[in-house]
Amino acid sequence: MLYSNPAALFESGYLAKGHLFMIVEAYKHQIAEVRKQAIPLIEAFDLNPISNVGNFYGDIFETQLEWARTSRLNTGKPLKGFEHFQNVLKSKL
Repeated sequence: MLYSNPAALFESGYLAKGHLFMIVEAYKHQIAEVRKQAIPLIEAFDLNPISNVGNFYGDIFETQLEWARTSRLNTGKPLKGFEHFQNVLKSKL
């Protein structure tokens, strides 16, 4: 609550100039600490198979490449109008 809506505390005089910066820095620090523990736990128990960041094997880029190869967007016919986009990619700017 301090981070998301500190206005009431400023109006009451409880917080002074510079305190919001300290709150924001403390929030960032806590998020970083929680993230160090959360990502390995989530990946270890496969609770979020959508993410490849911090996976158990450490093969982030290999996983991304495999997901791109097997994505439904990369199988079958290209989308209508894709040929126009290919012309843009092939042109020299």
